[in-house]
Amino acid sequence: MPSSLHEALVSFFRARPLLAAELLAVAQGLAPLGGVEGVVIDTDLSEAVPAEYRADAAILLRGTVELALVIEVQLKQDKDKKWSWPAYLTLTRARQRCPAAVLVVTLDPSTARWAAEPIDLGPDAMMRPIVMGPAQVPLVTDPVQAQASPELAVLSVIAHGGEPGVVEVGRVAIDAIANVDESRKRLYTDLIFSKVAPEFGRILKEYAVENWEPESEFLRELNAKARAVALVEGEAIGEVRGVAIGKAEGVARGRQALLDALLSLLHHRFGALSPEHEAHLQSASFDTLQRWFKGALTAPSIDAALQDSLEAQ
Repeated sequence: MPSSLHEALVSFFRARPLLAAELLAVAQGLAPLGGVEGVVIDTDLSEAVPAEYRADAAILLRGTVELALVIEVQLKQDKDKKWSWPAYLTLTRARQRCPAAVLVVTLDPSTARWAAEPIDLGPDAMMRPIVMGPAQVPLVTDPVQAQASPELAVLSVIAHGGEPGVVEVGRVAIDAIANVDESRKRLYTDLIFSKVAPEFGRILKEYAVENWEPESEFLRELNAKARAVALVEGEAIGEVRGVAIGKAEGVARGRQALLDALLSLLHHRFGALSPEHEAHLQSASFDTLQRWFKGALTAPSIDAALQDSLEAQ
């Protein structure tokens, strides 16, 4: 069964078909392909043969290049793929009536080497998939490139999550995904912070919090409410990042305002809260609520956002 990471990577190509052309150019050592458009095409190839053949994704490139690319996200080795990939190639070529290729995307170096091995089809016939492994994924540090292809920027973070250079790549990616729709932004944010090494993740989380600007109407209203309450209660600056209340006499009301804002944010991101989570939130100190609010902006789950509390039980 495909993993959530597998499905997330496949969704990159559905959201931005031209990502296939960008990776193809990198894998082949070519200049960026200009004058090309990408169209998602049907991946169900089973009607031509008795067995079921369904690739992860398929993109038809048209323009200066005409090519049908079968996209296969491969997180680990699977010997059966060496039998199905040639079928994907020939069936897609026959259906689209144009040249075709199989592009394998993997985050594992050993799987990349395995996938790149030529497949023997018989006398005088050989197939070699195009492979994009972690070593081939570029370090995207150019903000213009990242803005043009947020999916490539996020893939760059995932592929290089354990390298020191990922901090700059991550900052660029965080800025780039600010302009995508809410569902993609949530997915891409979760991928970024779940796939980088902890020491680099902490740096990126601080950057995300410091540079975060609410895009949705809900979070803009929440931000405005937090600011107004903080200014009234304590001559301090209220922000979505924490609702910092400066004066002692404003702390009590400021804590309640922060708690209300945090509850609203958690409901918005994760749905209904359990009684256990509600109890921990109600009993938390102002400083703890402030820390949790920062974590809730990027955490992949409510348990991750309130991790220190749950671990203390």
